[in-house]
Amino acid sequence: MASSLIPVPAESLDYVWPIAEPYLEKAITADYSVESFRQAIASREMQLWATDKDGELIAFAVTQILLRPNAKVLLISLVAGRDVRAWLPLIDDFKEWARAQGCSAIECYVDRERWSRSLAKYGWKKESLTLRKEINV
Repeated sequence: MASSLIPVPAESLDYVWPIAEPYLEKAITADYSVESFRQAIASREMQLWATDKDGELIAFAVTQILLRPNAKVLLISLVAGRDVRAWLPLIDDFKEWARAQGCSAIECYVDRERWSRSLAKYGWKKESLTLRKEINV
């Protein structure tokens, strides 16, 4: 099992980024670039998290706090890594940090149905489904 969920301070981004970038790049959709995430993390608009196993960083997550009219929500925008079974139980470790930031909920955008099934055993429920159609402007 992975040992912990580690917040990566923006000041440490240059050290961790070369390890995180290849994982994150595989998970990013066409609407974003890996560099856009890096800039948002560096400017503290988003947060980078790492997970280690036996001293090696094996997974990363990117979060962002959303301010909505009636709620403050922690959004897990991106999750990428290897050895999912080792670090998936750590998903609940976001709760305490989110509470400390004044968030009342955590949301996670996923692109595969298996994520819904995998997270269900940790108390997550599917609330919506997003469909998308590209249009040429």
